[in-house]
Amino acid sequence: MSNSRERPETDYVAGTEVTPAPSSGRNERQSRWVPLGTLAAYVLFRWSLAVIQLPDATPRWVLLVAAVLSAAGAIGLPILGIVSLVRRPPSTVGALGLGAAGLAVWLGLAAARLSPGLAPLSGAVQDLGKILAAAGVGVALSAALREPNILLPAGIFAAFADFVVVNFGTVKHALSSPKGQAMVQAVSAQVPAVHPRLAALTIGPADFLFLGIFVACAARFGMGVGRTAWILAVVLALSLVLVPLIGPIPALAPMATAFVVTNWRHFRLSRQELLSTLVVLVFMGGLFLTYFLFLFPKKR
Repeated sequence: MSNSRERPETDYVAGTEVTPAPSSGRNERQSRWVPLGTLAAYVLFRWSLAVIQLPDATPRWVLLVAAVLSAAGAIGLPILGIVSLVRRPPSTVGALGLGAAGLAVWLGLAAARLSPGLAPLSGAVQDLGKILAAAGVGVALSAALREPNILLPAGIFAAFADFVVVNFGTVKHALSSPKGQAMVQAVSAQVPAVHPRLAALTIGPADFLFLGIFVACAARFGMGVGRTAWILAVVLALSLVLVPLIGPIPALAPMATAFVVTNWRHFRLSRQELLSTLVVLVFMGGLFLTYFLFLFPKKR
């Protein structure tokens, strides 16, 4: 990632997308290796989570640090990988090709009969395939968004839809049965526990799909992709840490909220658009409040 001092970014203005600054041949060659390096770092990190087991007598503060680091790496490294891929935005066909390649890697390794000793590495590479498959589709879909204002209602709707699906819809029903839990595990990226007192976590494909959309749009519309990525990584890592305490969290809610708040100045809403958005926010806020005041205590 890079901050705004390294390469000034031009704001999106009146239908104009940000054009990446010309780069030298050396920088271009180096930039091609950055995505490979970040993806390899994720595989190494994910593999290490699968093979490392802390002693039973590990102090609680060490477990807390391990939980935070596990969550930060599990979501932060994929975000860094997506950022490195969209610094030089791929074409729609290229993004879909990346998604297809990820899907092929995942399904190919899932069907392969490997020795038990290779299972941790295979699981890490499969998770990378799942991430690339979902994020590649997200980056491709982002090309259909012609101006940033549409991200505001789209983000709000996605957050609300994810909340409903996780708490009342298909994910809720899937997690209520062993067969459904196995299905969710199969399509999700894993965050293995490094100690019996820590919970193993999962990150669903929809989360990486929308990360692909948000990060690609932040890069294309000059929203400050580095700053946006850092904030998304911190907010989503915190959400992962909280899952063992409060149960499954619909990640699109904190993701969309963080994206909108971070990039609020880039949205050029008319008075009517702003009023409509506020009405939707108040309505959805009322539904969230009703859930946490009346339904969530009953679930506990």
